[in-house]
Amino acid sequence: MLWYWESRAHTAVERISTVNGQQMWLQDDLGDAAAQWDRSGGRANQQLDPPTTNWSQSGTKYGQPELVPALGDGCVMLATEAGRVLCLETETGTPRWDRQYDASLVTHIEAHAGIVAVALVRQTDATALPAADDDRAGNNRNEPAFGVQGVGPANGRAQNRPTARADELLALSAHMLLIDQRTGDVTVDLKLPDSQLVQWVDIGPAGELIYASESAIYCYDTYRHEQRWRVDDPALAGTRWPMSEAGMLMLTDLDDSLVRLDYQTGRHSRIGDIRVAERRDTFPKLLAYRDQHVLKTGTGVYMLHADGTIIGRLSRSESEDLYIVGVAPTADRITVLQRHNMLTESGVPDRHASLYHVDRSGRRISDEVEPDGTVLFPGSDAIQAINDWIVVDAGQRVLAFSCPADETSVQ
Repeated sequence: MLWYWESRAHTAVERISTVNGQQMWLQDDLGDAAAQWDRSGGRANQQLDPPTTNWSQSGTKYGQPELVPALGDGCVMLATEAGRVLCLETETGTPRWDRQYDASLVTHIEAHAGIVAVALVRQTDATALPAADDDRAGNNRNEPAFGVQGVGPANGRAQNRPTARADELLALSAHMLLIDQRTGDVTVDLKLPDSQLVQWVDIGPAGELIYASESAIYCYDTYRHEQRWRVDDPALAGTRWPMSEAGMLMLTDLDDSLVRLDYQTGRHSRIGDIRVAERRDTFPKLLAYRDQHVLKTGTGVYMLHADGTIIGRLSRSESEDLYIVGVAPTADRITVLQRHNMLTESGVPDRHASLYHVDRSGRRISDEVEPDGTVLFPGSDAIQAINDWIVVDAGQRVLAFSCPADETSVQ
């Protein structure tokens, strides 16, 4: 083990993001603090609390914000629900810009290849429901006017959609904004059909802005500023698990079958017989290294060519006491993190995690190693590869392990 980072008391590491493959951007489960770390484990800057007293839960209009970082060119952007977006320099943590947009709720923020997209909702009207509907709608006036309801991760991040307060009928207007990441200025404002909300957002390798409403998937050409294609398929638009990595976009249909969608044309087709079945605490995730993709689902790990062809599979254990939590592809191998659900002599859950390597076809090439006997509580997004080292989220600790290309053992 190279180093580890320990979280603040009573918090846990919520999310690990990478910046140019060199640094990590860490967030705790309070959602209002982050820190950066370089390859050696030294701090690139101090732990960052966004420089405003109104950023955390007490300052948001509609409840605690879900701060999902969008990594731009030399910056990271954080959004609150109430329409505020803060852009920080990744090297120093200093603000680049801080904007309050015309929005009742921000549901998504995505950045790639210099393009920043923000999905938001504007409230245009609110009328009380008829008295006859009170029992059906509920009558808790202590609830916020909007809430956030998770609908599954995309790109490894939690996707959120707004929900109206039960005792009000809200007229909503959903918009997709394109933002200049240098200044925060809005360059394009796209309105969705009335009463439809953005379900998920993705940005393709050639600057395609892909976003979905409840009934359709849209592709907007950010260079020509025109709609490129549209797919009217509610089964795909409302997918629970959109995933994209290195030019491949995958969706799931109503049968939990995996569907590959082409960024250029919108054509889509099923991939083999893969079923993306949900387990208790794991979500599917798509990763890539060079010309190979690795898909982790609740039923196994699949190795895919860039065209979606299946070239290998690593099945999960049928035992409920052992299953694959996450994978991390590097130069010539894939590091697998699995968790053992065991009970101590006193009957207390004792969940240890172990690491091992497989080759690009799924064949095991190393022994199973439990790092320093550390008791881990990893989630579904608990392991990442950053160049030649592996980072593991261990709850209140972040562990880093060397993984040089010429060795087959976990260090």
